[in-house]
Amino acid sequence: MQENFCSNGHVSQETFKMPIDDNSIKKRILKIDKIDDEALVYVRTTTPTEFEYVVAHEDKIGSSEYVQDIVRVSL
Repeated sequence: MQENFCSNGHVSQETFKMPIDDNSIKKRILKIDKIDDEALVYVRTTTPTEFEYVVAHEDKIGSSEYVQDIVRVSL
C-alpha cells in the first residue's frame, strides 16, 4: 500500500489527498485568458520551484497547437 505524507504528518492512504491548510503547500491563483469548454489545462513542472501550464485541445496538444501561450509560474 502506498502512503502519502504531508508536512504535518497526516497520512491519507485511501484518497492520496493532502489537507489544503497544510502550510508547506504553496498556492497560486491562475487566470486562464481564453475559455474553451472543449479544451483542457495541461500542467508540467520545470524546476522544483516552477511549473508551466497551457490550454489545449486533447487532440492537438501532441502537435503543440495551444488555445493560449504557455504560461510559466514561479512558486
